[in-house]
Amino acid sequence: MKKLMIAVSVVIIALIVSIAATFILSVQFNGEPTTEGSDPSIDEVLDRSWDTEELTTNVEGDDYVRASFRIQADSGDTVEEVEKRDFQIKNAIIHRLAEMDADELGSSEGLETLEAGLQEDINQLLDEGEVESVYTTSRIIQ
Repeated sequence: MKKLMIAVSVVIIALIVSIAATFILSVQFNGEPTTEGSDPSIDEVLDRSWDTEELTTNVEGDDYVRASFRIQADSGDTVEEVEKRDFQIKNAIIHRLAEMDADELGSSEGLETLEAGLQEDINQLLDEGEVESVYTTSRIIQ
């Protein structure tokens, strides 16, 4: 009977330890439980982002645009590579803008097309990691 009580006690202690370990491992550094597929916090987005400088270029037709973008990457290492490739990214932006006219750039659909195209172009440049989003942070069409 004593051996049975010891065995039950060991099983209960093992369960408590495994539950505690599972909980501890599921908690992020900020103390909130992780949820699979959850969006990153704004601090994580800022840490994994890079801003282009404002670019001015002509677009299809007689108009030109002045714009800047925020590029959100999947990790800090990817942001470092994005920063190193800034000249290639500027080139991709200029090429994308040259294919669009002022009416396209003036619409939400046109901006979404531009941002998705830039994300694709930049991802093709990267050796590792990926760009999760491209945000237009300023835009003036003249």
